[in-house]
Amino acid sequence: MNFCFEKCIVIGTGQFAFNCAKYLQDVYRLDCVYEYGGYTRSGLKTLCEKGGIPYIKLAAKAECDKWMHDIEGNGKKTLIVSASNIYIFPKFLTESTHIQIVNYHPGLLTRHLGRNAEGWAIYEQDRVAGVTWHEVTSEIDHGPVLAEETITLDEGVTSVRLMMRQYQVGFALFKEFIGRILKDEEIQTVHYTDFGKLHYSFESPNDRVLDLTWKQDKISAFLRSMDYGGLNVMGKPFVVEGGTKYCWDRYKILGNDSEEASFEEGVLNRKIIRKENVTFVLQNYHEEDNA
Repeated sequence: MNFCFEKCIVIGTGQFAFNCAKYLQDVYRLDCVYEYGGYTRSGLKTLCEKGGIPYIKLAAKAECDKWMHDIEGNGKKTLIVSASNIYIFPKFLTESTHIQIVNYHPGLLTRHLGRNAEGWAIYEQDRVAGVTWHEVTSEIDHGPVLAEETITLDEGVTSVRLMMRQYQVGFALFKEFIGRILKDEEIQTVHYTDFGKLHYSFESPNDRVLDLTWKQDKISAFLRSMDYGGLNVMGKPFVVEGGTKYCWDRYKILGNDSEEASFEEGVLNRKIIRKENVTFVLQNYHEEDNA
């Protein structure tokens, strides 16, 4: 099979990056997987070792920049697949004449750009979220769209569940278009002129504060947007009462008192929030540890 690229690499993290890399290795070609970030343990590294895929860990930005300089400097036509990746590609790479970068984004470019787009879509109470694969330019999440798909949001979706669904949709889209990229076949791209808000890694919904004066739909949206299945991706949410910050370990959104009674059984520390016909239960409600 003839390819127009001399090198093909994946940069990202987690199962999603591995799936993209494994597909490239099995069906097309793959030279290496890079993982950027200060992770103490790497599931991607383990997956790559088991799958026989070359893997390089890049913990610091300066280290990653050096590797990217080397990739750009070798003069080889290279495809970089950015899959669940937090590294921001420098201008020397995005403007290179022999480097093409395609990026997975867990959102619609007309709504949410940057980090944690799935959580912001839930918090903003969007009716739909989505998945976008786009070419990378010097402006974050502004490149021509190669493939996209919307996902309808229901009133119970959490960030972690939406993220998993997006990975499924994103991988399916990846398999549809990546062969044409590698063989330099024409792809009709979409060029947006109106883009959504750019979110940064240090930002979180309402600065992580649950406002007890909100109506039930906003409280629900906040709790679900911050729910990454035990991982505090956007920080740990809290409530301020009497000048003191209180956190919780888990929550439940209930529709009637009988459900509430069963959920509360045997639990000592909890915060009950009743709004109209919905009850919110914050379990292991405790003062925030600032240590």
